Amino acid sequence: MDLPLWVAIPVVALMIPITAIIMDGWSKVKEREHTHRERMKAMEMGVTEALPALTAAEAVTPPRSRRSAGYHGAVWAGLGGGLLLSTWMVKVTSDDSDMNKFAAFLMLWSFPALCIGLGLLLYAALNRKHGVAGE
Repeated sequence: MDLPLWVAIPVVALMIPITAIIMDGWSKVKEREHTHRERMKAMEMGVTEALPALTAAEAVTPPRSRRSAGYHGAVWAGLGGGLLLSTWMVKVTSDDSDMNKFAAFLMLWSFPALCIGLGLLLYAALNRKHGVAGE
């Protein structure tokens, strides 16, 4: 069974971020395992002075900041809006009934993504911290 190109493109486009998320989690796990092995080796060698240094080094590096609801809202709204616009363009320009059915299916899923994004943007706007003198 040969998949047409218009089916393969969304599948590949969805696999890219999924793969990136999995690889990011895998690299974090490997980094923790490496740090654990270093600490265990230092403890086996009797170098207890190095252990506080490792902890101090971790305390010096700031943790990665968590992305805000506004960032996630922009991503979801962009995804939903782009999917809505592209499927609408396909429905308008295509005469193929199968393609129009697939576009209608994708358009159905664009609305939840768009609404989630707009909701997150609204939440971020309402909960935005205003700058206070002295901060």
